Amino acid sequence: MIIGEFNESYPPLMDGVGQVVEHYTHDLNLRGHEVFAVVAGDADAPRYDESVGEKNTIRTRMYALPLVKPYGIVRVSKKVRVEVEKIPFDIVHAHSPFYMGSFAEKIARKRNVPLVSTFHSQFKDDILGVVHSRIIANIAVKFLIRHYKKADEVWAPSLGSARILKEYGYKGNVFIVENASDMPVPSEEEKKALAKEGLESIGKKSGDVPVLLYVGQLKVEKNIMLILKALKVLKDSGFRFLMVFVGSGPDQGHMESYIAKNGLSDYVRFTGKITDRKKLQTYYAAASLFLFPSFYDTFGIVKVEAAAFSVPVVFAAGSCIAEDITDGENGFVANNDPVSYAEKIIAVVSDKNLLEKVGLGARKSLYRNWDMVASEVEARYKALIEKKRR
Repeated sequence: MIIGEFNESYPPLMDGVGQVVEHYTHDLNLRGHEVFAVVAGDADAPRYDESVGEKNTIRTRMYALPLVKPYGIVRVSKKVRVEVEKIPFDIVHAHSPFYMGSFAEKIARKRNVPLVSTFHSQFKDDILGVVHSRIIANIAVKFLIRHYKKADEVWAPSLGSARILKEYGYKGNVFIVENASDMPVPSEEEKKALAKEGLESIGKKSGDVPVLLYVGQLKVEKNIMLILKALKVLKDSGFRFLMVFVGSGPDQGHMESYIAKNGLSDYVRFTGKITDRKKLQTYYAAASLFLFPSFYDTFGIVKVEAAAFSVPVVFAAGSCIAEDITDGENGFVANNDPVSYAEKIIAVVSDKNLLEKVGLGARKSLYRNWDMVASEVEARYKALIEKKRR
């Protein structure tokens, strides 16, 4: 098959959707298909593609906007448009309803091939974060839903995300295609060696206090202030811990101000964005517990990455990403308030047997690799192409 994967974000811009597109492209190419990542990027992105040997990446320019940086306005140049229109696609897949989703629609229509579109993120929240008007956000959402109505098949990574898309106004069928992790499950010896390296990176020689971990964008939409307020409750109760935030984002300065004001500086480390996947594994290996109370995420690849290392996650009750979690079996679910969240952390970390049992439960029920996903995606693509031809 000749396949097009369309999206705004793509490495080196490291967000969840960009990682999905990267793995679809890479793993389907390994299966003998010709897959093109038709994506956006800043002025430095082509140099990144050259450095990693990307051959089937077609870049158009994205100009960052202050309120949504590193995201922004995408301009599909005439050169890129002509290049993409010449490719004899068998199927195209849009991973966003914005600029590149619209471009994918046009290519699918021009080629008369199937269009798949995946609903990855709660874009209504993104719009509200910029316009601060529910009326304008609702109008924008209605416009964007038209994109999904034009698709031959609509996918979502979880039942919760499918439900949100329905709440936005989409009436058609939604097929669940879960995401995965590129991190292999380590042996006990490998995990110990990685954990030692991770502890050294954050200035610890041993696991004398529990390491709490968060990996992702540092922005308030991720419910990150709940984590900070829960940390204050932990500190005030005399609970010893070290919190590690891996990532970067627009609200890091706000977080650092809260940390300094509430005497948490000795309890928290920021590593910045880590693109080295091997280095990132060392932090997962060193962690006792992963904190991820986000209501924004529709799947959360990080929970699969944590599961690879048998690290349980503490979710917030009612979130999409907690829908496949049974509290005390393959993860932990706490109420969405600082005291409840902190109490759950204390109860879990204080019970080593429970921590180990739930970590293994997470690995067994939540972990899947991208080869498993690629097999499912390949079969769905083939079926859609055959249906379209008939």
